[in-house]
Order: sequence, then structure tokens, then C-alpha cells
Amino acid sequence: MKIEENKDYRIRGESKYFKKKYGTSNPIITIEAEHTKVFRGWWGMQIGNPACMVYGVRFACEGLPSDSFGSDEVFYGKIRGLGELVHISELEEVGEKIGGNNV
Repeated sequence: MKIEENKDYRIRGESKYFKKKYGTSNPIITIEAEHTKVFRGWWGMQIGNPACMVYGVRFACEGLPSDSFGSDEVFYGKIRGLGELVHISELEEVGEKIGGNNV
């Protein structure tokens, strides 16, 4: 799947982080750009950035795939106005079937 800027996607899977923060494991995120464009470098080198720090914890705790130090597989977007980093494997197009239902 090719991820487009300024497009809405649904978070897929059963993330405890998203469930606790947004009340659902599958919130809608509006992707702004690849993380390297937003931060002008790899997310892991952004000292003190809250979105990067949270993604680092999720990366370790939720077993997210490695992004090969600056690949185009990690994206920055907003969920309800809050900045989040997500791996491409966590995204699905809005309207895809989830549990047999189109949403």
C-alpha cells in the first residue's frame, strides 16, 4: 500500500496504547508525511520529542517492525489533533473490512 500525505487511515491491530489513549485500538489518523521529512532525520535521533519517545516505547513493547534507520516506513500524523508516529504495517485504508464490517 502506498501511503499518501494528508489522507486518513485507520490504525489496525490491537494496540493497548491507542486503546488507552483514544478509547479504541483503531482510531483514524491523518498522515502528514514520512518521519524523515517532518523531523529532518530518523525518529530515533530526535531527543526529547514526545511523539518519537512514545513511538520508541511502542516499538519495543508492541514489537513493531524495524524501520532500518530512516526508511520510509514510519509516518507522522495526527489523531484528534495529537501527533503520533506509526509504522506502515499499522495502517489500513479507511473503509477496509475490520472483523467482517466495512467501516
